[in-house]
Amino acid sequence: RALGGEVSPHGFPGIRDLRAITPRPRADGRLRMVIPGRMQTGKGQRLLSRARPELARYVQVYLLGSGKSGEAFFGITGVDVILEYQREELASIMAEIGPDFAALLSVVPETFSFTLSEMQQMQIPVIATRVGSFPNRIEHGKTGWLIDAEAEALIRQVADLCGAPERIDGVRAGLSKIVPNTLENMLEAFDRLCAPVATSQAFVPAAPGLDQNVGCGR
Repeated sequence: RALGGEVSPHGFPGIRDLRAITPRPRADGRLRMVIPGRMQTGKGQRLLSRARPELARYVQVYLLGSGKSGEAFFGITGVDVILEYQREELASIMAEIGPDFAALLSVVPETFSFTLSEMQQMQIPVIATRVGSFPNRIEHGKTGWLIDAEAEALIRQVADLCGAPERIDGVRAGLSKIVPNTLENMLEAFDRLCAPVATSQAFVPAAPGLDQNVGCGR
């Protein structure tokens, strides 16, 4: 017999001054693509490296918070790198970059992705790989775009968007309707589903030197 269930959305910790980000046109006509978070093998480093030469025709890539792995992209045409930043600086840095869209290129599954929530709250459309939680949180063409974790798929999607920027504008407008679940609401939902049970029993730590296996059938 099928069992009923209830889904409680993951809580999102708020960020000070988080706001909608307006894209900044470039003099060369290319768009701006930001890749937030660590740039490691599991986060799509090789995927980006393979796609980068072709991507440079369409976009300037901004690695934001890439960590030391981002040093591999120092001095490479078409890529700007910010290794680290403070979380409270995120909105101001994004406003300075002015991205048209973001890319989340994980090749290993992620269970939620706070980074996706941050992008959505700043109304920055996201291209994401079709792995982990991304397909559950992004509706292709409406709240973002899903691609296979392959360089060719990323290049193709970026080229399509650069050729039809109205699609980016349409997704950006839709992101304003996404309201994140707060941590407080998440905890309240957990309490409703698994209400704490009062008990008179108290945990008493074992006295030093006593056999910790006493009472365990040994």
